[in-house]
Amino acid sequence: MNYKTFLFLIALFTACKSENKSPQQSQQLSDTIYGIDSTSIVKPIEDKIIRNYTIVPKKQFGDITSATDEAGLKRIYGDSNVIRLDRGRVQTVIFPKTDSEIEIAWKKGQNFKKIESLFIRKGKWQTPEGIHIGSTLKDLEAANSKPVKLVPIDDEEMRPIWQGGKVNPQLVLSFDALKDKVYGIQINF
Repeated sequence: MNYKTFLFLIALFTACKSENKSPQQSQQLSDTIYGIDSTSIVKPIEDKIIRNYTIVPKKQFGDITSATDEAGLKRIYGDSNVIRLDRGRVQTVIFPKTDSEIEIAWKKGQNFKKIESLFIRKGKWQTPEGIHIGSTLKDLEAANSKPVKLVPIDDEEMRPIWQGGKVNPQLVLSFDALKDKVYGIQINF
């Protein structure tokens, strides 16, 4: 946890405790601090807005490619579904607070023009081999057609190393070894 996040959590806790706010009010306070107007967030009609859930590292994330800028994201997914959010670094978030949320980090000096990476924690997104949020180690090895080595990142997070096989070695997964499942997918452009 970085220092800015720590200070934010203390401020949020203090504000909620001193005013006896409900969890919903606390979330609204959090949204206000982060600059999100929760009343303007629109839940996407997934079957009409998202047509492509395919993730291919270095190539595509649904309809998003390395050539897509923030204006392009708004054309693809609609203005109301694309916001900027400061999480220690200004990012673009598509479909905030939904099961289709996508976080986008921009290359330094290319803000909102050149995508550095995309990250998800939930949703229907998957690779051509079928890897998705919730995939187990057994699923990863079946998709890869070879054993997968898990390398520790911290106490709970592991990173799969593909050791050859069918899976694109550029695919970056966050894997929870205790729960035996993928909980984050990142692709870089």
